[in-house]
Amino acid sequence: LFECTLDDLVRGDLTGRAPDPTRSLPEDAPPVDACGYDEHMRRRAWDVAAGVAVIVMSFGVAMFVTGGGYNSTTVSANIVVHLVGIALGLCFFVPAYRSHAAFRKEYPVVEDCYTPEEKAEARRRKLFGVGGGVALLVLGMFMPGMLQSIQMFSFVPLALFACFAAAAALLVHSVMMDRRVDVSFYNGAPDFTIQSLLRGRRTDA
Repeated sequence: LFECTLDDLVRGDLTGRAPDPTRSLPEDAPPVDACGYDEHMRRRAWDVAAGVAVIVMSFGVAMFVTGGGYNSTTVSANIVVHLVGIALGLCFFVPAYRSHAAFRKEYPVVEDCYTPEEKAEARRRKLFGVGGGVALLVLGMFMPGMLQSIQMFSFVPLALFACFAAAAALLVHSVMMDRRVDVSFYNGAPDFTIQSLLRGRRTDA
């Protein structure tokens, strides 16, 4: 940036030295993702989408395990399966939250490293993702009739909620991937942590 070495910058006297063009960044150089923002946001989108899919799928697994019956045994089994599904979902949510909180603490502001073409591509992919999610929801609605016609009644809950889980994951992932290229949102996104709320209240007081 200053067309000099680190030693010159810290210990040297640059007032009488001509700048070296070979050490300077070209003016038309594209922005560089120096902090790994894109990779972090992509991983976060996959983790959150997977957590949502696991929790939604737990409903289908519970109905499949219990056979759709409702008595003291099946209700208990439903609760256990749902708790397991929530626990598995948290295995994706909690690391994603902690990783993002640590990333935001280390890099509260990042440079916009996306070109207009990349942003347009992200918007296009979001539209395809939303359309695919809606298509999977519609397919899930027809899945019971399709399986009943081939005498596979017991697999109806699994197939139904598999479509719903895939739809939810696709919708969440596509929206988060589109939001990732909105770097201004990241830079201006408020930090809704308990500590920040308490700090805000103490400041107001």
